[in-house]
Amino acid sequence: MNGLAEAIRTERLRRNVLAARATLDDDLVDVETIDPADVEAFRHAVTTGDWPRAAALLAPDIVTADPAAAHLEVYQWAAGIETGQRARPVVLCLARGAAKSSTLRLAVALTACAGTRSFPLWVHARADKATEAVSAVADLLSRPLVRAAFPEAATPYQTRRGRNRDDRLSRYRTASGFAIEATGLDVAARGSLVDDIGRPDLIVLDDIESEHDSPLIRSRKLTAVSRRFLPMLAPHGTVAFAQNRISKHSIMSAVLDGTAEILSGARIIGPVPQVDGLEYEARTDDELDALEAAGQAPLRWRITAGTPTWEGQDLAVSELELNDLGPSAFLAEKQHAVDSPQGGLFDPGTWVYVAGTEVALGKWAVRAWDLALTEEGESLDPDWTVGALVTLDNRRRPIVVDVVRGRWGPDGVERSIVDTWNRDRVQWGRKVTAVLEEQPAATNKLWRPRWDRALAGISWEPIGTGGRNKAERAAEL
Repeated sequence: MNGLAEAIRTERLRRNVLAARATLDDDLVDVETIDPADVEAFRHAVTTGDWPRAAALLAPDIVTADPAAAHLEVYQWAAGIETGQRARPVVLCLARGAAKSSTLRLAVALTACAGTRSFPLWVHARADKATEAVSAVADLLSRPLVRAAFPEAATPYQTRRGRNRDDRLSRYRTASGFAIEATGLDVAARGSLVDDIGRPDLIVLDDIESEHDSPLIRSRKLTAVSRRFLPMLAPHGTVAFAQNRISKHSIMSAVLDGTAEILSGARIIGPVPQVDGLEYEARTDDELDALEAAGQAPLRWRITAGTPTWEGQDLAVSELELNDLGPSAFLAEKQHAVDSPQGGLFDPGTWVYVAGTEVALGKWAVRAWDLALTEEGESLDPDWTVGALVTLDNRRRPIVVDVVRGRWGPDGVERSIVDTWNRDRVQWGRKVTAVLEEQPAATNKLWRPRWDRALAGISWEPIGTGGRNKAERAAEL
């Protein structure tokens, strides 16, 4: 089934790319209808290095907001590349959705217009995504403004047989000698050459990482970059690496702190958060009810302080994303806050703290125990036995009312369970039931008789795991 799904996806991509490139062959727009002043302004912006202006003229549908300082740095870097000269690599670490890839696509298209790069290689974690980037650059070069100002850069390469495009979906060439090719970390590639052009003189590493990458996958990706792709680079070539900081152990994090062996001496842009100085809080239930009564969306989280780093992602947009993603994901994806504790199996950003006087047990409550049987001093860092008292509020949201924990041996664990149950009974009445996780078959046969004797005087129930680990069970909550 996976192979069939991949084949369907590849065929759809092939048809989309061919349809897009077919428009490049048909000069549907008469360049004479374009305002000569716009043509001259675009040509002047490209040749004088005013690439933010050139990008805005070329793609007003993409450049819908004024560029941020980081975008301006990218354009400055790209405009400073000289033909046949090696340029300093650039590392661009922006929030997800902050136009990293769009800015680089525009910059690459402008290098084709200026003639300063002849063969960019676009590398993505997935080859199909890299092909989409190549198609986007081809679309930019096919626009009427480029046809009028830089005709050769806008004219598709014509083969000896008269065909107006390269047969490969992953490559696009123009009559000016410019070629751009796509590849992915998920495909085998040891070298890339274009006849009469040579090796890539620009490698774009775009979103090569995923939050799901294990240490082994991350190591393999770094090896692929350092041993497969970077060695392809022409002597006068340069590199651009664009990625949000998805983990404190990610390749981007290692490049930023200098512990990675690759891209030493690169120009570092970022990490730039979506909101500088972000502060947020949770609305109370009364505030949520008031919003709903007024016909407004009852958004749990509100931003109380902070300055957006790009007008394309202002505070209103950020607040909506904060509520859509949840604070933990927003902090990681948008703020690069991947060094802060993430709460283990649960998202601490979604926790709401309430005063003890506001807590009332619902119709039921459980004191759920996670057991460890190692006393303090028996090992360097013994596990904790933890008992959490949990109930539901009137909105059926779980509330952790109280937590007891300690490092006890078997006798201490039994005493703590019994003593805690007695305290719960005094404070909360008959609503509280103690719950203990059933142990694997052989262990359960050994310990169950002991628990039955030691806990005979309290209300308790065993609960099975269904053969699933803690992470799998927590994911359902």
